[in-house]
Amino acid sequence: SGAVVARGGRHHRRDRVNAERQPAYHRLDVRFDHRRQFEHVNLVSFVSVFNAYNRRNLFRYYWSTRRNRTGRADQWGFLPVGGFELEF
Repeated sequence: SGAVVARGGRHHRRDRVNAERQPAYHRLDVRFDHRRQFEHVNLVSFVSVFNAYNRRNLFRYYWSTRRNRTGRADQWGFLPVGGFELEF
């Protein structure tokens, strides 16, 4: 209990295993499609929005050697995408 174990230059506290939790994660992705049928193919045009309400969602924590503290890397925020797809 409370023992510190050294592994590969890192120290692990056995009493802290699974003691930390990631923050809550959620996002809203929306996509609108318009399909046009031709003789042998379909043309689909689309507009998508990833993370529609621009919530900060954690990607990972990291250790900053320059600042000597933990840092936070987030996923993409609001990201609109549009394009076309051909279906054969």
